[in-house]
Amino acid sequence: MKFALLLSSGFSISASAQKAPTFLPDSNPTPKGKSWELVENMSDEFDGDTLDLKKWQAKPRGNGWMWDGRPPGLFHERNVVVKDGKMNVTVSELEKLTPKWRYQGAIVRSLNAG
Repeated sequence: MKFALLLSSGFSISASAQKAPTFLPDSNPTPKGKSWELVENMSDEFDGDTLDLKKWQAKPRGNGWMWDGRPPGLFHERNVVVKDGKMNVTVSELEKLTPKWRYQGAIVRSLNAG
């Protein structure tokens, strides 16, 4: 199974690795007796200025994947940028609309099985 991060809203979002997820007070779903564990080959500090292509794929097609998006949202690799320790995915309305595509965003997949 490959991990896919799908973003399809009208905003920019950032992601960075951490040792465990954080939750709002009184909303932690972790079962008693269980703990979160960092999975190194599916984690990233995003400390460079480009996406680590040994871990992640931002191209919609390749490595057995052939998904350009779900209308009205089209994926573009150019919408993924690494800056200041965060992976940023920008989503916006396309400049040239078509009957099928109105918005652009991105998809980032782990190259490692989950």
